[in-house]
Amino acid sequence: MNTLHHCYYQEETTVSNALVLWSCLFAIVVSITVTFKWKINLGFLTMGFAFIIGCMMQGETFDKIYGYWPDTIVSFLIGASLLFGFAAENGTMKVLGDKLLWKFRKNMNYIPFLIFFMAMILGFLGAGPATIVILTPLAYLIGTKARVDPMLIVLSIAMGYITAGYNPWTGSGAIFLGLVEKNAGAAGAATAFPTYMKIWMTFIFKQLLFITIFFVFYQIFKKKWNKKNQGSLAVEESPAAAEFMIEKPADLNPVQKKTLTLILISCIVMVVPSLLNVWLHPSGEFFKHLLQLIKPQSVLLIAAVFASIMKLADQKKVIDRLPISAILMIVGVTFLIGIATKAGLIDILVAFFKGAHIPKFLVAPALSVLAGVLCIFGSATFVVAPLLFTMVPALSTALGIDPVSLYAAIVIGADGVGSISPFGDAGSKFIAFTPEALKERMITRQFGMMFVVGIMCGLGALLGLWNIFAH
Repeated sequence: MNTLHHCYYQEETTVSNALVLWSCLFAIVVSITVTFKWKINLGFLTMGFAFIIGCMMQGETFDKIYGYWPDTIVSFLIGASLLFGFAAENGTMKVLGDKLLWKFRKNMNYIPFLIFFMAMILGFLGAGPATIVILTPLAYLIGTKARVDPMLIVLSIAMGYITAGYNPWTGSGAIFLGLVEKNAGAAGAATAFPTYMKIWMTFIFKQLLFITIFFVFYQIFKKKWNKKNQGSLAVEESPAAAEFMIEKPADLNPVQKKTLTLILISCIVMVVPSLLNVWLHPSGEFFKHLLQLIKPQSVLLIAAVFASIMKLADQKKVIDRLPISAILMIVGVTFLIGIATKAGLIDILVAFFKGAHIPKFLVAPALSVLAGVLCIFGSATFVVAPLLFTMVPALSTALGIDPVSLYAAIVIGADGVGSISPFGDAGSKFIAFTPEALKERMITRQFGMMFVVGIMCGLGALLGLWNIFAH
């Protein structure tokens, strides 16, 4: 009797979880549809659905649902918006953009590649996600004046810093190498490093291939995109624009110099201790505490406090620049995905993949797509890779597939989506620096591009492109 009751209870729970998951999917589809049709903030809708589904179907409390608040992402958006709001309000970023644009005025078509390689350098040095903080504000100013589509700016930075940032000596690359070593065990320890180097080289190949494809499409459709962007971001074809291209920009004034100095100090504080940790591995309680303090969120907020004390701009106007609409969108969707995760979303996806009889040639594409789906709201480095990398040795042995192609498919799928997703760890950071008039539109565009890149990653795996360095 007890066994029968236990089985019935399990079945009832499973059905309830399935109903919750379908309800969450329905809520997302309805919310996106309503947002597009009636221009209602996506965050309002998804938060409302989250509380209804969570309280009425899962029996959760308000506090529990509110506990899904994405504090890391929101604190970053607030900190970045405040500090760079001072720089935008007093004209610092505009002058910097004008100066760099002046130097490349005869080679405007190469601006996306310039941004890409600048991001690569910072990524190789170990700046990691801080690269977005350092480079995006300047890149937006340069790109918009050069009539570069803002989506191409996002892609250039996202692909650039990740390309070099996955080297085995810095942040994410070191973590991935450690996961490969752990999976290899003592018997395969000697092959772990060569295996990871092949994964990294495959990733670099994919990044260069994708940025070239996007650049070619941009050149083909540039006139159409520029016409669409006129009056919002792009510089219009006008005498004023022509005059700007001829006249040399002015120098920074004293307030702007102080602002730039504060930003540079913030960048150094974010990057240098992390580099020391990667290269020298210093020990001691003080350094451990320092590493906790120099997270981008805290550094940006502290720098904003100094900017306010120094009266670098009108504080009220800076606060008015906070991307409240974007924050509401991210919070609402995060609430909803938190409820779906509680209902077993990730466990169901992984269990289905392990139990399904997938043809050998579809294993890598399926892994790539699964990694991308999991990375829409998660972290490739700290969530998706640790979860899916554990599946690789068994799949490789059972199906006779080189582990390099499977590892590469996971990394490529996860970061192809995660680096652009407006709700992900990295992709959400771009929203903080999007011009206010386009914040909501860019969230939608990043969301759409996320699917395009995810499909391209899966298609590349299907065509065997990620096997280029495999046996």
